Amino acid sequence: MSIEEAWSIFKQKIHTTIEKRVPTKQSSSRHTNPWMTTHIKRAIRRKQRAYRKARASGKKRDRDRYRRLQHEVKSMTKRANRDYLLDTVSENFKDNSIFFWSFVKGKRQDSTGVAPLKNRDGFLQSSSEAKANILNDQFVSVFTDEDTTNMPDKGPSDIPSMDDIIVNWKGIHKLIMNLNVHKSAGPDNIS
Repeated sequence: MSIEEAWSIFKQKIHTTIEKRVPTKQSSSRHTNPWMTTHIKRAIRRKQRAYRKARASGKKRDRDRYRRLQHEVKSMTKRANRDYLLDTVSENFKDNSIFFWSFVKGKRQDSTGVAPLKNRDGFLQSSSEAKANILNDQFVSVFTDEDTTNMPDKGPSDIPSMDDIIVNWKGIHKLIMNLNVHKSAGPDNIS
């Protein structure tokens, strides 16, 4: 046997052994609701089984059981969520600041971005370039393109004209030197 043949046989036997002997488990995604306990997950599965049974049988008893489980799961989830928030966002959050700030960060992130948009023909567009063009067309459509060649003459103005503004390097230098680098550049921070 050549080295290549021996290697392919060895590799196949390893893969076969892994498929037969190594257990596998599907795990949930990393980003789950932290208040979902195994007790709540079991109740959700029980509710889903009751839903399938009620739908298949059509009996009133099965529908009532499903509605009861649905109400129970909803109240359990609300209670667990409330308790989690009370523990995370409590008065002593400085002791538990990691959980607090991870909760805040999770709340401010937008996972979807810009949803698919309809173009002028009514078709949904999901590519970034198409969505940018649709938004640009919408932005441009709200402005009027006026003819500035035929502007009406309103006559002389009652308001006196303003003197020319003189900008020199000394004034700019003074403004830059007085900036506080630890504050945002608002009008209150420039002296």
